Amino acid sequence: MIRSKWSFPLQIVPIILCAAFLLILPESVRSQAVSATLSGKITDASGGSVAKATVTASNLATGFSRSAQSSDNGEYAIRALPAGEYKVVVEFSGFGKQTKNITLQVGQAAELGFTLSPGEMVQKVEVEATAELAEPTRTQVSTVITENQIVNLPVNGREFIDFALLSPAVTIG
Repeated sequence: MIRSKWSFPLQIVPIILCAAFLLILPESVRSQAVSATLSGKITDASGGSVAKATVTASNLATGFSRSAQSSDNGEYAIRALPAGEYKVVVEFSGFGKQTKNITLQVGQAAELGFTLSPGEMVQKVEVEATAELAEPTRTQVSTVITENQIVNLPVNGREFIDFALLSPAVTIG
């Protein structure tokens, strides 16, 4: 059998074409992007990084929003944001909330840094309790069995009807 000196290189041609296609493909896909990326660094007043801060970008026209959390070195990135005008809010416990506006274009990779200043500590404690109301016009004996009583009182066999025995007007007979 006679071999041609060109047979080996011709077998490599499809592999080279596939490799070239794969190298060109990411650039053509990137040129078709219809969204933008917003990234930046969050620092405190002394220049130190603020980790775990919440960054929220809200589109002013549509209300669409996307959030991210800053990394340990204070960096954040919010990808796949449709083009438009955004309000970007950064919040972190112990620091004041900071807001900036930015307009993002199609395919843009914008950087927006924030420097947070110490804010007032806000703690909210909410206590909710309801008192049983007395009805002065009623002369009947009645009892209200609360959820706390149902959960905490020991009842033989956990029969709900046994809770009726808690009322002063009920007798066993």
